[in-house]
Amino acid sequence: MLQFEAVTFVWISLAVSVVAVVVTGVRTGRQGWATFKDSRRFSKALGARLAALSQATAKLERSAAAIESRSARLQESLARFAATHRQLTVLAGAVDEIESTLGRLTFFFPRK
Repeated sequence: MLQFEAVTFVWISLAVSVVAVVVTGVRTGRQGWATFKDSRRFSKALGARLAALSQATAKLERSAAAIESRSARLQESLARFAATHRQLTVLAGAVDEIESTLGRLTFFFPRK
């Protein structure tokens, strides 16, 4: 009877081991499948975000190019303004000279 009980324990131990291996395999398989699905979902979301980032970068590049062209136009306008300002300074100096000369000439003419 002792031999029968030992064999029974071996078979029970073997059955428990097989059940444990099968349960562990199923659980690991399900977790692996869930991880695979999550990685695919993440990959799609990442692709969409990268596409949006790429579009935003392209928009910024266009804006930077527009600002650059406007900056060149502004520099040209500032150069023209500086030239005009120099001319104005010369003309204002000439007007001051004429006023001072006329002021000295009017000194000789009587006022009414």
